[in-house]
Amino acid sequence: MEYNNKKFFDETSKFYNSMINSEAAVERKIKLFTKLKIKGLVTADLGCGSGVDSIGLSTLGNEVDAFDPSPKMIGLAEKSSVEKRLDIHFHNFAIEDIPKQFNEKYSFVCSLGNTIANISPNNLLPAFQRIKDILKLEGRALIHILNFDLILSKKERIINITENSEISFVRFYDFFDDHIVFNILKFVKENPKEHELISTKLYPHTFATIFTMLNEVNFSGLEFYSNFNFEIFDITRSKDLIISLTR
Repeated sequence: MEYNNKKFFDETSKFYNSMINSEAAVERKIKLFTKLKIKGLVTADLGCGSGVDSIGLSTLGNEVDAFDPSPKMIGLAEKSSVEKRLDIHFHNFAIEDIPKQFNEKYSFVCSLGNTIANISPNNLLPAFQRIKDILKLEGRALIHILNFDLILSKKERIINITENSEISFVRFYDFFDDHIVFNILKFVKENPKEHELISTKLYPHTFATIFTMLNEVNFSGLEFYSNFNFEIFDITRSKDLIISLTR
C-alpha cells in the first residue's frame, strides 16, 4: 500500500488542534523555551505542524522561521499566528529541502513532535546536514523523536486515546519489517459508525542509526536525554529521545 505523508498531514490539519489541545500545548512549549532561555534569538521550527512550537518561540520575542512540507498544516499554523498577532514566517519545505539561503542564520533550531520519524532513511543524513548548515557557529538545535528501540521491542499497538466534547481519537501502530504505519481513527462519540481512518508510514530510526549519522555530520556538541528535564537517555526504558546539538 502506498502512503503519502504530505497528504496525511494535510488531512490531519482539519482536526489536529482539537486532537492535541493546542492551547495547552503552546503553554507547555512556552514554559520549555523559557526554561531553556530561548528569548530574543533568530530561530527555526522544523516540521512546524500546526505551529505550537513556533507560537511558543514567537511569544517569547524570538524571530521565527517555520518550515513544514504540508501546505495545509502551514495554513493552519499561519491562521493561529495571525489570530495571536505574531509575526512568524512560514516556508513550505521539508527539512532536507531547506534552501541554502537560510544557511548560518539561526542561533536556535528545534524539531519536536517526532518530526524526523517522517523522514526516510535515505533523507535522514541530508536532513541532519541541513540542520547543521542553517545553524550559526555555536548555534544549538533540539530534536525530539520517540525511542523506537523501545517501541520495536514492545510492539504495543495502541499509542493513546483522546477525546473532546464530540469526537474520540485513537492513535495506533501497525508494525512491518522495515517501517511502521501510524494510524489515526477518528469517530463521533454518539455515533461511532461515523468514523474516518487516516494512515501514514513512519521510519523507526534507531538510536544506533541516529548516533552514527549525527557523528558523520560532525556536530561540535552532541548529547542525548530521555526527556525535557534532561535526564540521561536509557535505550531500554526511555519513552523519548531528546537530542541536543551544537554546531
